[in-house]
Amino acid sequence: MQKKPPKKNVKQPRGFFGRIFRVVGWMIAALSFVGTVVGLYVEVVPVVSVSPPSSGSSSQDPFTKPFVVNNEDSFSVYSVKATCGFPAGIEGVTKSGGTTLEPGKPAGAEADFRFDSFSTDELESQEHRPFTCGTISNITLSGQFGSLSRCWVTIIVEFKPIKFIPRFSSHKFSFEAGPQEDGYFHWSEIPLGPG
Repeated sequence: MQKKPPKKNVKQPRGFFGRIFRVVGWMIAALSFVGTVVGLYVEVVPVVSVSPPSSGSSSQDPFTKPFVVNNEDSFSVYSVKATCGFPAGIEGVTKSGGTTLEPGKPAGAEADFRFDSFSTDELESQEHRPFTCGTISNITLSGQFGSLSRCWVTIIVEFKPIKFIPRFSSHKFSFEAGPQEDGYFHWSEIPLGPG
């Protein structure tokens, strides 16, 4: 019987370019992993919300009680801006029935809307900041003042989840209010449908 000579572990020389390609490959894999983690964080993790006023608002100007923007995330968010606006409006009742008032479409009624916005450079983790949506004044319904029966407003919150990445996230919240037994308007969030 003839013995086979043992195989020798011979390393193939890699050369300079082989090492460069290997390092570049590892760098691309690492950057892809980091990009995936950051992308998932930006899309999934930040929880910024808006809460309605905690107490009743006057029926003469239900938009003046403060809403609250909340950062319920474990990290700060940056360049936060909350804008109150359209669709927004009021409904009132006159002696002749119901009328809807919307800026640009008075339908025989008049009202002056002034919406505000809130902004801050940073909203820290678990921080809550109050802001007012604005005012509505000079309400007349078909030439006479009636009583408000309903109002609504949309609030859009934009923010950067990561300070140095210029991508903004945007969330929309809708609220409505109507008179309650205590005579004040109480705001509640209108659930947004899918899409």
